[in-house]
Amino acid sequence: MDGPSSPNGAENFLINYRGLVFSLLAVIFLGVFAWGFSRLGKEEDYNRGADRAYRLQQGPLTSLRENPGEIPQFLESFKSLAHDHGDQAHVVLLGLEVANFLKGEGKYVEALNILETIRREDGENLGQYLVALNMAAVAEEMNQAPRALEILEALVGRDQLIWEENVYLNLGRLYLDGGSREKARTHFLYIVDKAKEAEVDGDILKQARLYLERMEGE
Repeated sequence: MDGPSSPNGAENFLINYRGLVFSLLAVIFLGVFAWGFSRLGKEEDYNRGADRAYRLQQGPLTSLRENPGEIPQFLESFKSLAHDHGDQAHVVLLGLEVANFLKGEGKYVEALNILETIRREDGENLGQYLVALNMAAVAEEMNQAPRALEILEALVGRDQLIWEENVYLNLGRLYLDGGSREKARTHFLYIVDKAKEAEVDGDILKQARLYLERMEGE
């Protein structure tokens, strides 16, 4: 992947990885349902949630893809599901799938609404990481950089941060776009320094170094 052409014209790294993330989610999503239904009779609440999520995914969501005008009705159905079973993995994954569809339709407010219904401070780490990452991406698309920063900074405060360098790159980029050069430099340097002691995603390391080089040349 090419590095950013300029600090202020940088591509949204969160959006760049959207296709990959949701291709993986599609596989995981199917696996979760297969696993869930194999446990019928063991956990009634889990099975009720899995059944409702599956029915919503197979019926209303399929219909929504053909007729986006059904968004209000679908949101109400999903909110009801999330209220009752929003801490379950299959509901979180369904919410991410729906939010991705809504983003593709340009419905950022609705996408953010969906993500907020499945966000749990004490939720499963990987699922909540993806929720937060997508919330930050949507907030940035809505020109709400301060909110995107707040969401990503909250991720840094978690005990176990997944794909840490990705979060730090986006924080650095957002701080730089907002004029906070020293904060941006600190986040880019964190990635470079981490690479001296641990394995870091090569594309992210490349971008962090490019940002630092351009900052030094200004």
